[in-house]
Amino acid sequence: MSATFNQLDDLDLLKFNRSSGGSKIKLDVDYRPEVIMILANHNPRSSKLLEIARMPEIDQFDRSGNFDLKFLVASFAG
Repeated sequence: MSATFNQLDDLDLLKFNRSSGGSKIKLDVDYRPEVIMILANHNPRSSKLLEIARMPEIDQFDRSGNFDLKFLVASFAG
């Protein structure tokens, strides 16, 4: 993940305040990264998302322990 982040930074695809030393990003291996799925303007009556969430592959990712899987729901967010 840190290699991907640094590659995006090298390609100037990220916009953030850089430190004056120009150091690269290093992830702390003691903390698990968070994967956040943002659901914008999702119709809660639709069954499509429920079908995807019940797929065995999604359950396998959630139980892998390599990251924390979180969901964020936003409606009328502009």
